Amino acid sequence: MSLRWVSQRKVFGKPLHSQAVIRSKLAAMISRVETAQNWLENITYQMNNMKYREQANYLAGHALSSVIYDL
Repeated sequence: MSLRWVSQRKVFGKPLHSQAVIRSKLAAMISRVETAQNWLENITYQMNNMKYREQANYLAGHALSSVIYDL
């Protein structure tokens, strides 16, 4: 959506994506989205391949793992 809009929008007679600051902001946005997607895929993979106790220790953190061990 935003990439299409940036390509269509004209500023000072030029496409918006020709502005360096806009390209920089788009690159930063894409980088953050890719990072979040990679993190989610990594967590999903680990959850599918770890035992429940390992998930509690490595993924949930110390606070949640102590609650699970108390059960």
